[in-house]
Amino acid sequence: MHENKKNGSGIICSSFNTKERVGQCYNNIFTKLNINIPGCLIQTETGYEINFNNLFKIQINNEISSGHFGNTYLSDLIIYQNNKNISMNNIVIKIQENSELVKKEVMIAQQLSNIVVNNKNPHFMLFYKSLLCDKNIILKGKKNNNRDFNTYSTIIIEKADGTVYDLFTKIKNMNDYKDIITQIILSVYSFHKYTNLIHGDAHADNFLYQEIKENNNKYMKYSLNNKLYIMPTAKYLIHINDYGLVSSSGPIWGDYFTSLDVFERKSKYIFKSPLSSKIISYNNNLKSLFSKILDSHDDDDDADYNINNIETEIIQALINNNIINLKPYNLQYNNFIHNRIPYILDPIKPEVNIPKTDALLYPRKFIKF
Repeated sequence: MHENKKNGSGIICSSFNTKERVGQCYNNIFTKLNINIPGCLIQTETGYEINFNNLFKIQINNEISSGHFGNTYLSDLIIYQNNKNISMNNIVIKIQENSELVKKEVMIAQQLSNIVVNNKNPHFMLFYKSLLCDKNIILKGKKNNNRDFNTYSTIIIEKADGTVYDLFTKIKNMNDYKDIITQIILSVYSFHKYTNLIHGDAHADNFLYQEIKENNNKYMKYSLNNKLYIMPTAKYLIHINDYGLVSSSGPIWGDYFTSLDVFERKSKYIFKSPLSSKIISYNNNLKSLFSKILDSHDDDDDADYNINNIETEIIQALINNNIINLKPYNLQYNNFIHNRIPYILDPIKPEVNIPKTDALLYPRKFIKF
């Protein structure tokens, strides 16, 4: 179920039903921000904010993370009417020094968001707006990690409930783990297919989740290779996020296994031996299947055509061997499916188009691990 829940910090939009996630949250916030907004932050006694003619303000609150190029903050979009606060929406603000890499990230985020808005695939974050400021700012970060920007960009996106890294401590059994890995794999695969690019920074903190409050044993329906599948909705909807290091060069399999390897190492310290052993065994089976299919294509050229088809072959094998939680769709599930129109995992051609800068001139590779 979609849920708009009010608390002390505002309205939280959270849903794995894309129509409700877009209709009740995105459209409301996007409409408010779809005007000419001043791009510079104003420093106040309590922090920073963006204020627009007393119609609304963006109040920047707690720092969530500090990345390669900037800081990310939980923020509130506060709407006014007749000088009264009539609504508050939780959003996320990412502030970083303006550069060609940031421009690329904004273009990718905006186009992937449109894919969610058009109900094609739910595994990307919703993008609201990007603002530019040509004035200097010193952002105070945690542990005195301050940022001094001559010019900066502010990216506004939807709020998630946390990162997949945070989810790790909530894993109680192998079904929980398998649900999370399934959505990570679908998110990476969707990113590759819609962009024809490599994420390049797919660690556990760059996969965000939204909690599903009520799933009522319902399913999501997907289209893969002209076949229909269903996935149990489990407890979370997972998105791949943060496109600052995206490139077309390097091995695509790193996007799949960066988080997997982190989970494997961490499992030895968090879980009791039986569950940790099962996670390691599961990961080994998954990697073994990848290797087996790659070995069968040793003589293939490193052309994008081959890479795309090999990747689809691997995902199909993961399904057929019951390693990820997708199973063939049939009519008996009709009354338990949220999205009547299937989410598309493999579009006919990539739908994200960005200029080919120096960082995007090299062919993708399927280097073995």
